[in-house]
Amino acid sequence: FFFLQKKIDSIWKTYETETKYRITKAYRDIREHAGDQAVIIVVGYPGLLNVKGDKTFFNETEAQYIDFQVQKFNDELQKIVQSLQIEDKKIRYVSVMSDFFGHEAYTNDPYLNGIIMPARSDDLDNQSISSSYSLHPNKKGAEIYADCVQDIIDQTEGDWSNAYRRFVYREKYLKN
Repeated sequence: FFFLQKKIDSIWKTYETETKYRITKAYRDIREHAGDQAVIIVVGYPGLLNVKGDKTFFNETEAQYIDFQVQKFNDELQKIVQSLQIEDKKIRYVSVMSDFFGHEAYTNDPYLNGIIMPARSDDLDNQSISSSYSLHPNKKGAEIYADCVQDIIDQTEGDWSNAYRRFVYREKYLKN
């Protein structure tokens, strides 16, 4: 646990000095290139691990710690979006935490992949010890993400034809 905590602490040290600035700049760059009519939707991360799930890779304390850190990062993303809403009303934050609750990796009905070892041939780094698909949404998880984003699109004023195109895309490609 100490190694995990030390690694995550080092990531947070660079957050305030570098990462927060880069995320904010990325959202401003998206606005600049997308134009004033586009709505920027920032989607948070789900809880990754359920403490009652498989203990192969993470014990209960580690799983709780990791998910606490995910929530902490989501809180930071939401703060960035809120600060940008002062200058840009067309940026939204979407939380998916409650939609994934009980469906974390290693549950009976997961929306996230567990740790996949070794890397797969279609990974960018297929020589890695684990796949980049690890702890990422599976097909059902992608559908849940799409539903959460669609809900925000449906609530957002603006170009409804774009919302309709996204809906058609979701129905056509994510349901297959």
